[in-house]
Amino acid sequence: MSYINRTPCCGVHYIDGVDRGYKRVLSELYFEMFCEEEDERLEQAFFIFTDALRNGNGRKFAKQIDSLKLGKVTASRSRLNPNSGNMIRIWTWSPDVLAIKEWGEKNAEQDEQDF
Repeated sequence: MSYINRTPCCGVHYIDGVDRGYKRVLSELYFEMFCEEEDERLEQAFFIFTDALRNGNGRKFAKQIDSLKLGKVTASRSRLNPNSGNMIRIWTWSPDVLAIKEWGEKNAEQDEQDF
């Protein structure tokens, strides 16, 4: 099951499941960007991800992207989600494609249950 999802904009994809940990998410992203058939490869200008602030998973994922130098991440201000009552935030990631490729060649692990 893919956790990298399309949006109505062809240049933006939504990353779901940041609670699975950065290595699993980045591994899936690497495989979709570089190991798929050429016409099925994931090529995006931006990725977005969200999280309820009480969970802290979005903040941790953004921090890992930054520490691994995999691109620029920008966080929105937190807002109250009227549907759940949780304070939420959205992050926008402008990926460094070459850095993701280098990271994936050294670190990516394919977990069959995710694909």
